[in-house]
Amino acid sequence: MFPIAIGQESPKTERLHMDASTLDSRFRFAANSIDRDAPTLNWSTSVFHLKGDVEIRMPFKPLQPLQTAPDSHLYMVIHCDEADFNEKTSELQLRGNTRVTIEPQRL
Repeated sequence: MFPIAIGQESPKTERLHMDASTLDSRFRFAANSIDRDAPTLNWSTSVFHLKGDVEIRMPFKPLQPLQTAPDSHLYMVIHCDEADFNEKTSELQLRGNTRVTIEPQRL
């Protein structure tokens, strides 16, 4: 039995956005194309495939409070060409040009 796939593609002027939550983290995704493997009858884990100008944003808590703003909320932001996100393990597989930054929370 082949897994069923669900997918979306957006015009070049419109990006797709998606939220995913795990027990200990919340991820925000943006990409030009997002596909999700649908669970099979045996209930395998879903994997999200993100392609084209991918942005992954997740909360980040530094080991020590920042001196300038100890209570500020930070995000780790990953930009890459393509990524796969495993819903069960929260594992990210990044491909292509990849850049990681730490940014303050956007209001």
